[in-house]
Amino acid sequence: MRALFCLLVLCSSVAPVAQAGRVAERAAQRFQQELPAARFYKTGSRITRVYGPSMGSGRTPRDAADAFIENHSEMFGVLPADLRFKRSIELMYGKFTAVQYDQLHEGVEVRLPDYSAGITILTRADVGNGIVLISADLYDLLGVRLDAPVINGDQAVASVATQSAGFAFTAPQLAVFAGTGEPTLAYRFVGERGDLASQEKYEFFVDAAKLDAPILHRESLIYHIDIEGNTSGWATQGLGSDQCAPDGFEAMPYTSVNIQSGNTAFADEAGDFVISHGGTDAVTVESPVRGRYFRVFNQAESDTVLQMDVTPPGPANFEHDAEQVEFKRAEVNAYIESNVIRDYTLRYNPDFPVIRDQTEFTVNVNIDSSCNAFYNGSSINFYRSGGSCPNTAYGTIVHHEYGHHLVNTAGSGQGQYGEGSGDVVGVLIMDDPRLALGFFGNCDTPLRTAENFREYPCSGSIHDCGQLLSGCVWDTRNELIVTEPDNYRDILGLLWFNSMPLHRGNLITPQITIDFLILDDDDDDIGNGTPHYEEIAAGFGPHNMAPPPLVLLSIRFPEGRPQMIAPTGGDRVRVEVEEVVGQAEPGSGKLHYSTGGDFIEIPMEEIEENVYDIVFPPVECGATLQYFVSVETTQGQRVTEPEDAPEAFFTTLAAVGTEVAIDDDFETDTGWTVVNENLDDGAWERGVPFGEGDAGPDADFDGSGQCYVTGNRLFQDIDGGPTRLISPTIDLTDADATVKYARWFRGGSSDLLVVEVSNDGGSSWVTVEEVSPDAEGWVEVEFRLGDFIAPSADVAVRFSASDDPNNSFTEAALDAFEVIALLCGGGDGCIREPEWQCDGDVDGDGQVNPVDSGLVQAAFGSTDEQDVCNYDVDCDGQINPVDSGIVQSLFGTCEAPRDFCP
Repeated sequence: MRALFCLLVLCSSVAPVAQAGRVAERAAQRFQQELPAARFYKTGSRITRVYGPSMGSGRTPRDAADAFIENHSEMFGVLPADLRFKRSIELMYGKFTAVQYDQLHEGVEVRLPDYSAGITILTRADVGNGIVLISADLYDLLGVRLDAPVINGDQAVASVATQSAGFAFTAPQLAVFAGTGEPTLAYRFVGERGDLASQEKYEFFVDAAKLDAPILHRESLIYHIDIEGNTSGWATQGLGSDQCAPDGFEAMPYTSVNIQSGNTAFADEAGDFVISHGGTDAVTVESPVRGRYFRVFNQAESDTVLQMDVTPPGPANFEHDAEQVEFKRAEVNAYIESNVIRDYTLRYNPDFPVIRDQTEFTVNVNIDSSCNAFYNGSSINFYRSGGSCPNTAYGTIVHHEYGHHLVNTAGSGQGQYGEGSGDVVGVLIMDDPRLALGFFGNCDTPLRTAENFREYPCSGSIHDCGQLLSGCVWDTRNELIVTEPDNYRDILGLLWFNSMPLHRGNLITPQITIDFLILDDDDDDIGNGTPHYEEIAAGFGPHNMAPPPLVLLSIRFPEGRPQMIAPTGGDRVRVEVEEVVGQAEPGSGKLHYSTGGDFIEIPMEEIEENVYDIVFPPVECGATLQYFVSVETTQGQRVTEPEDAPEAFFTTLAAVGTEVAIDDDFETDTGWTVVNENLDDGAWERGVPFGEGDAGPDADFDGSGQCYVTGNRLFQDIDGGPTRLISPTIDLTDADATVKYARWFRGGSSDLLVVEVSNDGGSSWVTVEEVSPDAEGWVEVEFRLGDFIAPSADVAVRFSASDDPNNSFTEAALDAFEVIALLCGGGDGCIREPEWQCDGDVDGDGQVNPVDSGLVQAAFGSTDEQDVCNYDVDCDGQINPVDSGIVQSLFGTCEAPRDFCP
């Protein structure tokens, strides 16, 4: 019999895909095939969140994270070697561990304005360090070549200094700037000028590959409280400024107290301290506004240091701001509130990055300006009263600015997320939606409020958009106070301060909702809800930050999905439906299938309650069948698998087997020919790529060693041409095929690499693609032969490269050439085993004789699938004397096998 060959992978046209994008796409597809319950959240085309039931595990959280990166980093467009471990952070008192990595490219850190690109992998301790969330802000740089530096760091700084007088700059460091446009090798450094009253501090990115050193990006590192319009008035009691609120005597925790020329001690949380001292003589004890974790600097006058002569054992009781004056009160307010927000953070996340171990963080008060406060990456800073504004060193303003510090140490960007985070911490601590009451001079008017209707996406100012986040948290608080009146603040504190290290970037998006649910979850699957799903949904939903919908039904393929189905139809695949939070409507299961047009809907066969069989229909051999399944709930809601059907779907091929017609790694000579026209130099030749300077690729594509390269010599390239590389003739009689290859091409703007196909042995050619030299690096291509020519016994593929006009350094390379076919079997759609050598030669020995007839007779009446394939010669579905008679009529002959089936 004759075997037919058909296409392995169908596509409508030639599909060259940059290696990076193709690698990421295929890796994501493999990941979804392996873990169909996992779900993606995408920002544009980038995968930025992956979540679902356990996506891997390990002996330790780091082991689990490392294994995930090794197996799956490519779906983000990043190689495992380009992710550098940063740190591990315990969250929710050890329930989770966040393992963080920074992204590198060619050994250089990938940077965005004010933060590093990277990935955080969240593991859960109670499920064997199972991975439950991936938070990624990574950039697909596979195959991207960066121009080498042509200036040094000092030149980069000097170019900025000429435009920005008076700045002091940090040492420049190389970074891959991925913030805007194409990724660019840049020098990154920080410039600062001015005193605290008028401080400017910027992060600069300067193009390292251009002699004129253009500034790619400049980002301010000063994060101010937003001021809108004129402000005047007094603050209110409790939440207000010192102009309105009465003073209360309050402990100053963790202060540093010392004996002059003697020992130093730190107070406890209540302000109590004991200084170790060995004598009984009177000593002088000093108490600055300085402690274990914060140091306050008074910019209006000398820093306060109270002194007291004490005869041991004392007591030495200090009363700061006894005079109750602005500048002293600002010191005390800023010191106390800084400790309040630090303690509150560590109460809910004891392993918060940096904060737990950071000492003497700088707090500047009474700066000679008014109506503002700011964070600059290394300190929080507050202005004195003036211009109808109060002194800003109070309450939620201190909390807000320190909130920026929390964002920075957690590894996120600032922007609208930083402003929103600053507001959220103030809301949580005060349990009040109003922020900075009295800032505008009206005791009832806040600077901002968490009672708002901001919605995602927000495109206003970063301070205005920050209210989107505080609004979500406050509305969730209002839901929790009803269902969890005794511990709603603890629930919110845990969710908020443990979500911060998961955030990437500087925007407020529904990914934050997912993070809240992951942290709130108690069974490794947010699809079936979490203990506070309803409250979070009710809080975030009105702001267009709704959580992913609950999984009503879970649809599984317990025996897997087929890579291939019989063209004749009838193949079965088992489908099981699990009721999660919905109830399945009996008999509602359906198969939806298409071979390129609209989806056709047919019922699945119901085996028992919530168990179905897909029965695939007949499909033309060689076709790719797209399909998905659906089941309805008793409420009429349709649930599909895949979840995003019909935009997403599964595929399978209609065939009985596959065969690789050609798989050439060019390690041996398989009959390719080279024909040159008007060529002066640089013909195609097979060998190990020379790969120095501009002489083609550094290595072959598939790692076997050799490939075809033009002019594989130092300083030798194509001159003139074209030089043509032609494949051996491929026999695809009555067949179709997929042609796959990897190509490399570099040259001038007018140069081309032309790929063509022929079905008459090269007498005529049809163009498949014309490649410009813009696509540098190895690129994988695949196309369906039948989209360009009618397959024949004389198929050939030709690659032509030229440098015409001869005015550039032009090189091309080819590797990993494959032609993959699909076996369709005989007219009945099956492959006979053993293969017939002649008509009627059912035992495959090359003769047609009574042995063959006897084999057919022995199988009379059999319904076994392979027996029918082998012995049902007339394809009527039965093995009977008619089949034996056909064989007997061919005794003594050995004609080329042909199909008897209609």
